[in-house]
Order: sequence, then C-alpha cells, then structure tokens
Amino acid sequence: MRKFCLILLSIGLIMAFSMPAAAADVKFDGSYVAQGTYDHNRRLADPEAGSLSSIWQRARIGTTFKVAEGLTFTTRFDAMEKVWGAPRGSYGTPTVSATGTYTNNDTTDSENIRFENAFVTFAVPIGTFQVGYMNRGAWGTVFGNNSETDNGARARYIFVTGPVTVRAVWDKVEGYKGNATVGTPAEHDSEKFALEGWYK
Repeated sequence: MRKFCLILLSIGLIMAFSMPAAAADVKFDGSYVAQGTYDHNRRLADPEAGSLSSIWQRARIGTTFKVAEGLTFTTRFDAMEKVWGAPRGSYGTPTVSATGTYTNNDTTDSENIRFENAFVTFAVPIGTFQVGYMNRGAWGTVFGNNSETDNGARARYIFVTGPVTVRAVWDKVEGYKGNATVGTPAEHDSEKFALEGWYK
C-alpha cells in the first residue's frame, strides 16, 4: 500500500509540475484577528495598583493560482502573529526529555511570515487529487478540531458521484525520538491513513 501511495504521489507531482506554470487566474482571501483582555484593578484595592492587558493579533493571507483548467496551486501564510508590545522571539536549542518528548524551545517571532499551506489540486476523470502541505485537523463540527495548528504533508483523493462523496487520505506525520543523555533528537516519522464518506 505504501509503494502504491508513493507511486501515485510521484505521478501526480510529475503531472502537476510538467504543465504550464503561468497562472491564468489568482484569487486572494484572508483575515485579520485581534483579540485580548484588559483587567483594571485586579486586586479590587487601590485603583492605582496597576492593571494587566494583553492583545494578540494575526494576519492570514491565502492565494489560489489557477494554472490550467482543473489544476490549481494553493498557498496560505500567517504574518505578524504577536502580542502587542512583546519583543521579538528567540530560537532556543531543541531538547529531548527522558521519556523521549521533543521540545523545540522556540518562542514566536513577532515579525514572522510563516507559510502553513502549499498544495496542488488537480482533477482527472476518476476524481480529484490534492497533494502537498495542507491542513489536517478539521473534520465535522468545531468540537475536537485543531485546524489552527495541524498542518502537514498529505495526499488526498476525492471522488464524487451523485449524493455520495468519498475521500481517501494519506498523512506523513513528522515526529522525533531520543533520550535525555544524548540530547539529540532523531527523526521518527509515521503514517496515517483514513477513508471518509458522506451521503447527502
């Protein structure tokens, strides 16, 4: 099954990138979020005792390039994810605990531009394929989803016939393992497969 998925992924990428790369149409979407709290006189004592405030923001921009009929390239990036007034982030040294938990120790860079998604969508007579780095955490209702943070390598096949939609998904899950004495994490990736279906 793994060899079949890798062959399918390779064929899809070859087909997608061998087509003309001049985009005929470009669509943009995005959002800006600013949220925060202001707590004045939190001790309910002297009004001059001080207050606490924290405002966080994020700008999100998405683009879809229509390269040819049935072929699109989609990207999304987040920018200026920061707490107002916070200093720029720093990049720490990764550590591995005694149980093998990997921590990258990086703080958010307040002047960042971070690409979250970049994937190709191409339609063929037997369905639609999506291959690349995309969101993997949204499904069904909002409860239990982690669509803000779970982005990764994925290949997805979508087949629609009448009221029935079927999706087959292969995810490459990046992970690390190691030990506290060595302190150097080793790559420890895994794979996830899913078969999803709807009837309207």
